[in-house]
Amino acid sequence: MSGIIHGFIVLLVLLLLAPYASLIPLASMAPILMMVAWNMSERKEFVRILKTKTNDSIILLVTFLLTVFTTLTIAVGIGLILSVLWFVKRMSDLNTVYEMPSNHSAKQVKVKALMDADSRELHHMNIYTIEGPLFFGTALPLEESILGNLHHKSKILLLQMGKVPYIDTTGAAHLDRLIGHVVKSGGVVLLSEIGQQPLSILERTGLLQRVGRDHVFGHTSEAIEFAIKRPARIRYAESTAMK
Repeated sequence: MSGIIHGFIVLLVLLLLAPYASLIPLASMAPILMMVAWNMSERKEFVRILKTKTNDSIILLVTFLLTVFTTLTIAVGIGLILSVLWFVKRMSDLNTVYEMPSNHSAKQVKVKALMDADSRELHHMNIYTIEGPLFFGTALPLEESILGNLHHKSKILLLQMGKVPYIDTTGAAHLDRLIGHVVKSGGVVLLSEIGQQPLSILERTGLLQRVGRDHVFGHTSEAIEFAIKRPARIRYAESTAMK
């Protein structure tokens, strides 16, 4: 709001008071601008961020120096680019993918019971848990990680996606390539615990139809039960995918 009001006032001054404004000495304007800049500088916050000695400190210092030695436009632009790159790096570090571990949490007691009881039946199944956002900065490493660890004899790939808060179109494209690789190998892909936003993206990109709505489950235990108790249905899905 202050920027909008300031813009209107400057416009009015230029249109109505330009002859008088031109008479204001620049020497009297300079200290006013210096005081405004000093009051807006947030000195304590500046020092606090520098003391943290993190990547944010580097971005702040680079932006500050560029503001002094170049122009504000260049400084802000480069600062934003550095911030975006650092954000992508942090999101990439948070994104992990791993096979279903043997020590399940209390919430996954039913999953553990099913896997212990039917371990022989699940030798043809890979279960991977994905954590973190799936976007352009993390999708490719995730795809390569899963493809590099898939068991060739496995016919079913179950992706547990309860901890994936966000998927963009690039992430959906890499997920599509992963699913396509499994389907071409004669396998079936199951999804469990997928959130509303990722589900919406998969639906809009047509990936949900490719996987099959009957292969999307609210809980991992339901997907495992489907794989164990309905092998005929899975074999039918495999034959359809092969065609």
